[in-house]
Amino acid sequence: IIPFNIKDLPHGKVALDLANHYAIAVRSGCFCAQPYIQRLLKISLAQMEKEFVGASVPYRGMVRVSFGLYNTESEVDLLAEALENISYQAR
Repeated sequence: IIPFNIKDLPHGKVALDLANHYAIAVRSGCFCAQPYIQRLLKISLAQMEKEFVGASVPYRGMVRVSFGLYNTESEVDLLAEALENISYQAR
C-alpha cells in the first residue's frame, strides 16, 4: 500500500487520469483515515476540518495504490510510466 501525491496536482485528478487513460484503479481522498492523512500531510486538525466541510478549496488527500500477489512486474512498470507521464504533463 503506497499513499502519495504528485506536486501541484490534485489527488482526484491523478486518480481520474490513472483510471481513464491507463485503466489503473486507485483510491483518492482520505481513505476513511483522516487523522493519518492529516499527519502525513502535516496539517492541523482545524485546517483539515475547514477544508473538508464546505470550504471553497478542494479538500486535501492523497492517492493510494495497493499491490497484491496477483500483480505482475509489467503492471508495476505501467504504473511508474503512467505516473511519470501524468507528472510530466503537469509541468
